[in-house]
Amino acid sequence: MIEHITIRNFKSIGDVSVDLSPVTVLIGRSGVGKSNFLRAIRFLRNYLLRGDTAIQQEGGWPRIWPFGTRAPLLFSIRFAIPGYTKPFSYTISWASHPQNPAAILLNAERLALGGDVIFDRNERTWVKWPGDGPPPAAESRVYINSFPTLSEAVLAYTAWTSGIGWHDFPATVFTQGASNTGPELNGLDDSASNFLGVIRDITKDLRNQHARRQIVARIKQINPTVDSLELDSIIQPQRVVVAHKLGDRRIGLDLSQESDGFRRYYAHLLALYQTPPKQVLMFEEPENGIYPGALRNLAEEFKSAPSAARGQVLLTTQSPELLDGFAPEELRVVDLNEHQLTRIGPLDPDQADALRTQLLEPGELLTVDSARPAGASV
Repeated sequence: MIEHITIRNFKSIGDVSVDLSPVTVLIGRSGVGKSNFLRAIRFLRNYLLRGDTAIQQEGGWPRIWPFGTRAPLLFSIRFAIPGYTKPFSYTISWASHPQNPAAILLNAERLALGGDVIFDRNERTWVKWPGDGPPPAAESRVYINSFPTLSEAVLAYTAWTSGIGWHDFPATVFTQGASNTGPELNGLDDSASNFLGVIRDITKDLRNQHARRQIVARIKQINPTVDSLELDSIIQPQRVVVAHKLGDRRIGLDLSQESDGFRRYYAHLLALYQTPPKQVLMFEEPENGIYPGALRNLAEEFKSAPSAARGQVLLTTQSPELLDGFAPEELRVVDLNEHQLTRIGPLDPDQADALRTQLLEPGELLTVDSARPAGASV
């Protein structure tokens, strides 16, 4: 779980430092940077996995840095891993080469567990070398995946790569082949193109059949005719068959024949119940295309995921119906400062009190009384 994160100089984000809860809902007007916050976390995950390929996926460094600045791009994160009583902290930053501003160098990286530094390098100098003997020359590259004998480094790298899921499911999800985000990502990939394997893993996990039952139960709540969702084969699955019970008849339909909203709803449930679970799950506007009456059910699934050890949930939304399912403490307001850079903070105390005393519904923050971050003027 990410407890606290600082991001500097990523797209519209100049300098954001925010505490995150087990469920964190980002709200605000369009264009203020809600998506950029989640995509910054995705960028860090992708960079640790694929290096410079992640830069190209974002359109290159000119599209990553905020317009008009070359101040260092930095991530500083405090996060928890099950089994450890102390939090991990990880910092990584990039800066322009002093003699060639067009060249970007990974100039610092640091990993610590509680107050104990595991490794630390600053530019080309080792502040803390984790090995025996004199340290080698520090290079401009990622080191968190370079110490296989240090279990803390291995776990931290795993948490920030295969432990992070990011999803913005399109209306075509489950209907056509999609490019895989890479074999390095275990579990459901970003586009859900590997959904057959994920469903197979859930089906084969005989110790935990609650996931299958809960998914079907949630689907039945939005479509009572659904009786089951099963693979056509456990050995070499090719499709998912959705069984509808109509009186005494049972009709099997291919998942691709279901409505866009049905498939997007199912995709979110699959992400939440995949095995093994992710540490962090991020969702971009999950309400898109989903029947409004199903959004409260989806909010309940998001809220229960952390306590059921199915991962921390971070999401953006512009849906009053979805927002009504969350508590004031779970909301973070996103807006722009005077320099048109993203800022993120907890809800204005007066609005939070109005929500707690039920003078205001969360959804009204998007329709009646615009959400304000703490410290902002009315």
